Amino acid sequence: MNTEQSSFLVFAGQQGFAVVSEHDCFMPVADDAMIPPAPPKPVTLAEHTEIPPEYAALYQQYAEKVEENKLPDMMFIALDYGHQIIQLQKKDLLKWTLSLLTCGIENNVQQAVEAMSRTLGIWRMK
Repeated sequence: MNTEQSSFLVFAGQQGFAVVSEHDCFMPVADDAMIPPAPPKPVTLAEHTEIPPEYAALYQQYAEKVEENKLPDMMFIALDYGHQIIQLQKKDLLKWTLSLLTCGIENNVQQAVEAMSRTLGIWRMK
């Protein structure tokens, strides 16, 4: 790969900086890769009854932070729990996070918790 023709992303976090090439971020996913399931039904922001009680306050803070963001798209980052970095429109980001949080699969729930915590600036490294 010619570095003059490549794009690189720089992520800054509490633990320092990470430089990632577009090749690393946007590699094709294998058919057998662990991909979170699609939500069984459309999820609205008003449906807070399905959220595990221990994460309801975290989700509310997250939703407020996402809505306050002036950019139309935001990143979903949950690398510690094996999720790819994805960029979504804010409404889709909230729906995606909520679907992971309410699906009942522990790893997916932890992916949502990690992404919410990273967005709020409170994520701790594993």
